[in-house]
Amino acid sequence: SPLKPLHRQDGYLPIEDYGLVGDGATAALIGRDGSVAWLCLPRFDSPPLFCRLLDVARGGYFTIAPDQVLESRQFYEPDTAVLVTEMRSATGLLRLTDLCPLVAGADLSEDLSATRRELLRTATVVEGRIDLIVHLDPRGGAEAEPRDGGMRIRCHAQPDLNLHLYSTRPMMGLRTSMTVTAGQSFHLLLCWRQGSSPSPRFNVEALRRDTVAVWRKWLHCLEYRGPQEALVRRSAVTLKLLDHFENGAIVAAPTSSLPELIGGGRNWDYRYAWVRDAAFSVYALHRIGLSHEAAGFLSWVLDAVERDRTVHVMYNLDGGMPPEERSDPELEGYRRS
Repeated sequence: SPLKPLHRQDGYLPIEDYGLVGDGATAALIGRDGSVAWLCLPRFDSPPLFCRLLDVARGGYFTIAPDQVLESRQFYEPDTAVLVTEMRSATGLLRLTDLCPLVAGADLSEDLSATRRELLRTATVVEGRIDLIVHLDPRGGAEAEPRDGGMRIRCHAQPDLNLHLYSTRPMMGLRTSMTVTAGQSFHLLLCWRQGSSPSPRFNVEALRRDTVAVWRKWLHCLEYRGPQEALVRRSAVTLKLLDHFENGAIVAAPTSSLPELIGGGRNWDYRYAWVRDAAFSVYALHRIGLSHEAAGFLSWVLDAVERDRTVHVMYNLDGGMPPEERSDPELEGYRRS
């Protein structure tokens, strides 16, 4: 698709202007403006580190973009969850590549964790010269301190989160500006590892190559031949991004609180396994030859039912009851819904 201007409504990008990346433990929504507007750590149902999606002023975000984006577009590398965002400014064209690296050699047809607890962002100038803005602003604020060749980020709202940011260019803190010219690249690795922090000397090409290989190996089992095959393959990857790889639970959506109707009150939290929704997902995957997800979910839900001796409408990722519904008074909601 061609590059097109950004059009915000009430200060918010349309939902269609976001792409999804993930690693079977959590998922991030990344806008055509280069901003991570939604990411819950360390897993789908954790508190959001970035939720600009629900409050443009106070939600928090992680942006890599030209200082002024005139037009942009998004697309995926075929048969992967590697997202590309191209943004044009008055002086050049920037290509931003986002992915959540997977464990090298992971088999997504097994109920095993594949997460490395990382988000890799690569900015490459394709044409011209870009004045690049990098701004990491977690919800609730944060401080950064030099640590192990990168930055240790202390988040006010999540003090127990072991968050690090590594960069291939010097960073002046959580907000940095730099000039990058055609042919040059800049890499950022956001890590939320448990225990000790990772080595700052990350191998970008290896992380990307290994992740692409894992996704394409999994999709090799797809058995659909018919109309709109490219869309079916893309839909399969999207459904797989809702799968909690470790145990077979499938969330209804990676997001919370998006309104059914703008201004309406039906703003549910879908970051749980709603049995009916998950059943639709596994039925669709089973029909195109991806049967492991159906078997994994069935095993997971039967365990949950046996534990409680009854069937519930929804479960958390561990097969237990989700927390009580509550309102968040600090967030205005998507387009003030």
